[in-house]
Amino acid sequence: MTDNAPMTPAALRTAGEALFGAEWHRALALALGPLHPRGPRESINDRLFHRWAKGERPVPAWVPEVLPVIAQEVLVVEEGRIAQVREVAAGRLPLA
Repeated sequence: MTDNAPMTPAALRTAGEALFGAEWHRALALALGPLHPRGPRESINDRLFHRWAKGERPVPAWVPEVLPVIAQEVLVVEEGRIAQVREVAAGRLPLA
């Protein structure tokens, strides 16, 4: 989100599903924890996160700001997985 409008629950859901699939809530809460502006933490509190997702509490402005960082981390993981899938598709099975 590049404008000053607050992130909507729908936008949070769309980003979460794009990054982590159908089970996005917990994965995104875990990914946001280390990027919290008041210092790293293991995760975002589940109840608070669900309140954001349901629109019961506003999504903090820092959340859309850090989503590109999370997306870059997801891309690195997924690109590695895609490389492995290509190897299997080419008939080069992993030896491990």
